[in-house]
Amino acid sequence: MKWCCIGFKSGYEAAGQSGQAILVGRDSLDAPEFILQYRAVDKGKESHIHSDIRASVIIDVRIVFCSWCGVNLNKWYGKHIDFLYREGFEVGFLKQS
Repeated sequence: MKWCCIGFKSGYEAAGQSGQAILVGRDSLDAPEFILQYRAVDKGKESHIHSDIRASVIIDVRIVFCSWCGVNLNKWYGKHIDFLYREGFEVGFLKQS
């Protein structure tokens, strides 16, 4: 499989770490789904945050086009969705529940 650009590849590889990442999977209708995620802390460390105010620890945004090169993600990666899916990284829109 060929990556559309180094930005998408590095975002995909950063899943679960604090900062920006890309998650890939299928939505509840089984359609390809791409999520741009921002994490304030690494996966598994969320319970260590204690605050008197409400704050977003994880922010998910559904994307259709690559944030770095502009390619249509479904057209570029559509055939590889199941290969790109990684169990344990589904959040927000990707959850089947």
